[in-house]
Amino acid sequence: YAYTGSLDEVRRIRLNRQCPPRLPLWSLAVLEGINLLVYIRTNTNIPFLITTFFVLLYLVSFYGGIDLFPDCGLMRFLAGACYPVLAFLTYQVVSRYNGNNKKWLKIDDKLTHFRIRHAAEGLKRYGIHPFGQVVYQNGDLQSPNYFYIDSAYMKVLINYGLIFAVILFGIYAMISVAAVKNRDTVLC
Repeated sequence: YAYTGSLDEVRRIRLNRQCPPRLPLWSLAVLEGINLLVYIRTNTNIPFLITTFFVLLYLVSFYGGIDLFPDCGLMRFLAGACYPVLAFLTYQVVSRYNGNNKKWLKIDDKLTHFRIRHAAEGLKRYGIHPFGQVVYQNGDLQSPNYFYIDSAYMKVLINYGLIFAVILFGIYAMISVAAVKNRDTVLC
């Protein structure tokens, strides 16, 4: 938002809803190839899936001509509810984690590389307090005492507390609703 053009030019761009030029298909294929190489080398499932999902959304939006972020009540609701709902769902999954269940272990290992287990361990050790607390973590993968909460939602809840988490996710929700209203697809 550091655009320095005249106010009239900004209004004209907003009124005409000019879009940036499309990326060529070959560049999307190269980017997805790099994404695949990173996945193969690092075995990071979720970033690979999210990146692939957004490349598909880009194709649908820019090449299919489908407006993915219309300024309507439903989209504003979904944008506003996204962060609080995902935080709540993450808490529900983590709080119900059962390390003795083989099905849980398989899902946790294959999909999240034991991130759910570490978040559940953090929840059990520290709990959630209104104003947060110091959480001692060890991110050294070679250490037998490895413990790192690698879920942003759970990290905010455990480290910074419930009050800060509610404020933060509320601010994210307001920003997302404003992005839809302003048709700011970068923030969406």
